[in-house]
Amino acid sequence: MNKLTISFALAFFLCVLLSAVAEGAGSMNVTKLNAALTDVATTVTVASTEGWLDSDTFTVDNETIKYNGKTSTTFVNCTRGYDDSTAASHALYSKCYSSDSGVLNSALGFNVASTGSTVGALSIPIFAYRFCTTSIPHMVTWDFNWMKEGSLQYIRAFFMIISIGFVLTMSWTIMSALGGVAQSILKL
Repeated sequence: MNKLTISFALAFFLCVLLSAVAEGAGSMNVTKLNAALTDVATTVTVASTEGWLDSDTFTVDNETIKYNGKTSTTFVNCTRGYDDSTAASHALYSKCYSSDSGVLNSALGFNVASTGSTVGALSIPIFAYRFCTTSIPHMVTWDFNWMKEGSLQYIRAFFMIISIGFVLTMSWTIMSALGGVAQSILKL
């Protein structure tokens, strides 16, 4: 690969990480309960799930809750008392926070650590699949809330065009390399 491609790849990933930091992904996500929570409930109603991963954990008071899906205002398919905590009832407007939503997880769009710990030996193929289906579209479209408002939309559109060109160029380069490998194998 030439120096321009490598420079753009580095700039692309650095800008995506900086965008995630600017969006606030470097700190905890926080929301609050919009309904009191019993100790056996498996759906948790909150003010907003915007900025939260599709599947992760969060803490309310002293309880850790694992959720396996979300809507705009609920966490669904919850496992209560996760990670050796105790399932308990929680009052209306109790704070819900996630301490593992770091910059990397938010930039990628999924929790990297939980992928490896929950699927064991299959973690590399699953990571690759999630990276291709979640992270690349998230990064290429510059899907950050702070870039969707005002005049930043134009900058986002400019970055999207450059990013799409980069992905197409990288795809073409990889396909050409694989074609060369296939030709050399067939000539043997």
